Amino acid sequence: MSKQFEENDLSIQQRNLKETPPDFSQFKGKRLDKQPNLLVDGLVHVVLTGFGAALLLGIVYVLFNYINW
Repeated sequence: MSKQFEENDLSIQQRNLKETPPDFSQFKGKRLDKQPNLLVDGLVHVVLTGFGAALLLGIVYVLFNYINW
């Protein structure tokens, strides 16, 4: 194949890619431009952080009070 033919073939492929509309069927109706609910995200963050802190404090309490060194 000549180099000129390969360049023409590539330009035709690029033109076909530009004319093909995007496929949005993967989103199944979800709106991607909406902002997430920051209140719910904040509450989840606070609850999980509190649970982690309570777990760590419980471990420290057990280590220092129930284990005789």
